[in-house]
Amino acid sequence: MRTEDAEEHGSKSSALHGRAARQRGILMNGWIIPPPREPVKGKAELERERRLKVDWLVRHGYLRSEPIREAMLKVAREDFIPFLYRDYAY
Repeated sequence: MRTEDAEEHGSKSSALHGRAARQRGILMNGWIIPPPREPVKGKAELERERRLKVDWLVRHGYLRSEPIREAMLKVAREDFIPFLYRDYAY
């Protein structure tokens, strides 16, 4: 539900969620798009986040292939997104 629709229909929690999302970033089709910013995370921190994300995908059954798991650990996702969004890669 769009924030405007929620406000019209009296859904205060949806309206508040939408308002808060707009303060942190752009609300687009239910997704919060964070504002672009100069990256502050270093290579080691991004590698740690990559390992944590891959471990999460394995634990939850989304990633079962060992060759793909190895590729995801090897390829830096942050190298394929706009520079100002690097810190949001994982």
